[in-house]
Amino acid sequence: MNAARPSTRRGLTLVELLVVIAIIALLVGLLLPAVQGVREAARRTQCGNNLKQLGLALLAHESSFRAFPCGGPKSGHQLSWHAVILPRIEQRPLFDRIDWQTTGGLPVNRTLSRDHAVVAFFCPSNPADTQRGVFLSSLVDGLHCFTQHYNGIAGPVGANPASGQPYP
Repeated sequence: MNAARPSTRRGLTLVELLVVIAIIALLVGLLLPAVQGVREAARRTQCGNNLKQLGLALLAHESSFRAFPCGGPKSGHQLSWHAVILPRIEQRPLFDRIDWQTTGGLPVNRTLSRDHAVVAFFCPSNPADTQRGVFLSSLVDGLHCFTQHYNGIAGPVGANPASGQPYP
């Protein structure tokens, strides 16, 4: 009696392997948008935290000086309120480097590096100004100049159109 031995297979056939790869690719394809959504939600949260930090710094300045920070020509320098609130957003070393007596308010040694880009002034969801996590800067008169994403309103400039009187 010659009984046939049951065959024992080891490994996967090519069709089975392709099916497994297709299933893994499908799962990755479904998971990738979810991961990107979570990352964008984290960036939105960071942006909200930046705005909250700037708001608290402005309120702390107003509490100390009984006025919100002024920036521009009326304040005696060309720097915006961003520079004035630097100590209140944990940027005291950068604030101390500013020469407030010069018109431009440039740092004393007139050089800035990428280390001086204040992260709190940038929205992490804006890909136009970031490249691989490093804030882009441009050289103006040999200085690195950085932009920012959060603007403030300095108030009216010029004269009131109805009365013709200059704004205070």
